[in-house]
Amino acid sequence: MSASPTSRRRSYAGIAVAAFLATALTACFPGGGDSKSGGGVSYDGEDSAAVQSATIQFSGQGTFVEPDTIDPAEYRWSGSGFFITSDGIAVTNNHVVTGAGSLSVTIGGEGDSYPVRVLSTSECLDIAVVQVDVDKPVPYFDWAEGKISTGSDVYALGYPLGDPTFSMTKGAVVKSDYAFDTFDNVVAHGIQSDAAIRGGNSGGPLINEKGKVVGVNFYGNDNLATSNYAIGRDDVLPVLDDLKAGKSVLSLGLNLSALTTDDPYGLSGIWVQSVAEGSAADKAGIEPGDVLQKLGGVTLAGASSLSQFENTTEGTMKNYCQVLQTKGVDAPMGAVVYRPATDELLEGEINGSDPIEVTASGVLGGGGDGGNVSSGYTDIVSDDYRIAVTVPAEWNQVATTPGAGETLLQASSDLGSFGSLAAPGVELHSTDYQALGAPADVIATLDLGLTNLGCTPSSGQIDQDYADGQYSGLFSVYTSCPTGADAVVVVVDADNGDASGYLLILGTFGDYASSDPGVLKVLNTFTLS
Repeated sequence: MSASPTSRRRSYAGIAVAAFLATALTACFPGGGDSKSGGGVSYDGEDSAAVQSATIQFSGQGTFVEPDTIDPAEYRWSGSGFFITSDGIAVTNNHVVTGAGSLSVTIGGEGDSYPVRVLSTSECLDIAVVQVDVDKPVPYFDWAEGKISTGSDVYALGYPLGDPTFSMTKGAVVKSDYAFDTFDNVVAHGIQSDAAIRGGNSGGPLINEKGKVVGVNFYGNDNLATSNYAIGRDDVLPVLDDLKAGKSVLSLGLNLSALTTDDPYGLSGIWVQSVAEGSAADKAGIEPGDVLQKLGGVTLAGASSLSQFENTTEGTMKNYCQVLQTKGVDAPMGAVVYRPATDELLEGEINGSDPIEVTASGVLGGGGDGGNVSSGYTDIVSDDYRIAVTVPAEWNQVATTPGAGETLLQASSDLGSFGSLAAPGVELHSTDYQALGAPADVIATLDLGLTNLGCTPSSGQIDQDYADGQYSGLFSVYTSCPTGADAVVVVVDADNGDASGYLLILGTFGDYASSDPGVLKVLNTFTLS
């Protein structure tokens, strides 16, 4: 298991969970020309007001099917972006905007909200260009000129974790002009730095010491200080005019996430989280929740080039993007699709005369439930509202015990068996800050208890650092308990000092807790107060 959930993709918050999008201070700002005139904002190393005024926060809402689930769910999320012209044209990530039913932005952390129109996107670069409906000229960024050197200072700008407060983190370029492929894109001129990027920073600018844009932030790994990635200027500029003109660039209208052959449910290919209405994929019959297994006769699977040192099991977009680059986004291309919701295989064409249709049923033996894929998630809250979390829908037996000093919340498919480590589920405890002691003391007690019960410590995954942007602490993974269950224990303090607590998650994930959908959903959604 990685030391914390990685800060990739949207900063999700379910509709039932309070959104972080609050009103911030209003700011006035001067107008400008456009990025070709050299009239963009600058940075003097001290006052960040100018670069803040040209950095925007996206608020989106839409329906998605998350990887390894089959039920659509409505989400709210946030992301970042930045103006490149004074009339409101802005850049962000494809994954911030594609599939959104509604989009708006706030500018520079001020409270007014502005509507957004997506001009065009590139799935393979994970870049989007949008038009913000502004009512006056806005400040904007210029692109950096000259070589982007390893070791040079950079700053990651944006609004991480859905917070409307502007954030600016300093670092240095670790690798420049760096080619890599990931779960989300394929980049020829990427930038790796140690300027921290977290969920919600997606789409924000990476700037140099003068305030000029060197790249577009898209991914950060909280476990590895130097693992923060941006799509380089030299990847963006060659396609920018086409995107501004509304032309699709290596894009079929999908919000995607690559899987690998070691996916816990045996799926491999490209997971479709959402589909843009009227796009080539939409017209071909591709639906959210589908898995693209072949495109143009090419198998879409395999490990990302970042997987080896990122300690992830993410897949790669490389083959998918090579097909689009070879054939062009308007050419007919055969597609093989697995649909977990109905456990069916479909085949047909994108951009062709034969939309996809069912060619086989009962593919994984799931009888329409997608094999073992989860049928969805549900939000649960303790009676005193101190604990909230989203869990697999099949964990439908819930117990809560509020208390003056400690609150307990449990959810499982069988609470009786869960108590003896014989059924999957989760148990969460919330206390006053460090009421039970520091995380190291608490996890030592939990480690001893699981070891005494006969569970096997997972090599390299005991008492490891945990951090997710809101909570920090330690985690341990145990496998092969006498009942056959595997366990994750996480002990945390809230970063704001409001609460502490711990979680016990049971399942059958072996050493691969980091790729178990139930574990990830719990860790990405729990709140303690």
